[in-house]
Amino acid sequence: RIAVADGLLRFGFPSWYTFSGQWKPDVSHAFFIIVILAAGSFDGLHETFWWLGKVGVNPLEYPGRTAMIWTTLGGLTAAIIGLVAVFAVVVWLGVWTVRGNSPNHSKPFKDAFVGFSITLLPIAIGYHFAHYFVTFLVQFQYVVANMADPMAKGWNLFGLEVMRIKVGFLSVPEIVKIIWILQAGVVVASHVLAVIMSHRTAEILSEDRNSVIKIQIFLSILMIAYTVFGLWLLASPRGV
Repeated sequence: RIAVADGLLRFGFPSWYTFSGQWKPDVSHAFFIIVILAAGSFDGLHETFWWLGKVGVNPLEYPGRTAMIWTTLGGLTAAIIGLVAVFAVVVWLGVWTVRGNSPNHSKPFKDAFVGFSITLLPIAIGYHFAHYFVTFLVQFQYVVANMADPMAKGWNLFGLEVMRIKVGFLSVPEIVKIIWILQAGVVVASHVLAVIMSHRTAEILSEDRNSVIKIQIFLSILMIAYTVFGLWLLASPRGV
């Protein structure tokens, strides 16, 4: 993330500006980030053999996006509502656990929900990178080709040979392995960063060390499950 702070241009990891004290997120930011994460996750899920099997579609005879529009819209809506609800529940359980052991704990659920939701931003970015990386490798070639001849006049603005769009690298096991490891590495790294940010958020919301641990217990379980889910998505066969 890039931001101007104290008259200086500063660079940092996604969401670092939250802890600078110069920006206070609200509920709208929280919902927006959760929606980004849910939408990216479902976009990967709805292409898998598992999802297509659940909605009664033969992955080898995909009927097209138009025929699946209502099923996809329903699944996307359910994914967004479901993730918001599950995330709210685990945050509430964390706050409730702390209040049960620390009656003087004054941080409301809203502050915890907003604070912890911002820590999901690295995960959302990591998921989008991993999910769309292969698409980027292919579509980037089209972009370069079109930039060399934007008016389709036979121009060669970059002085390159006629560019051929190549997708054969996706059938080379060694290259596919490297791509998958990179995708998996980004997913894991994004979760690690989110955990670090979550711990810092817990320190801000808590009054003692025990509370820092307790307020994160249920959230940690959710993040472990989501990490497994993200890696499963990368390894699952796709029918689209």
